[in-house]
Amino acid sequence: MADRTVGVLQLLDLLKALRSLGADPERLCRAARLAPDALRDLGGHVPESAVDKILADAARHLRDPLVGLHAGEKAYLRGPLTYLLLSGMRLEWAIRRCIRFSHLASDALRFELHRRGDVARIAIIYDQARRRPNQHVID
Repeated sequence: MADRTVGVLQLLDLLKALRSLGADPERLCRAARLAPDALRDLGGHVPESAVDKILADAARHLRDPLVGLHAGEKAYLRGPLTYLLLSGMRLEWAIRRCIRFSHLASDALRFELHRRGDVARIAIIYDQARRRPNQHVID
């Protein structure tokens, strides 16, 4: 099975958040064997395994097993999914567009919207395929 991918824009936002926590993004990318050219195309994708290595290395370097969570607190969201959420006149329309285009951020990411009367529930599913669980994805 081909490696899952993550959008370059999302990785750049993650690296910026990791920098704010004290990590060195250039060192993290070198350790993950990501070529500098790989981050130039904002519409491109990188292997998910490289992002996993970046998070694991950052967790070791910063001595923070929840570095993904803490980076998420520092991240400023941007990109097509954020635009879709902010541009909709109705929240349901925006959520349905995010469901449709979630693969732009990560092809392992899937959303489901469940409605029952006035109550709505969003399920965010991160497809691990048949790999070992990722310690940076909270189940």
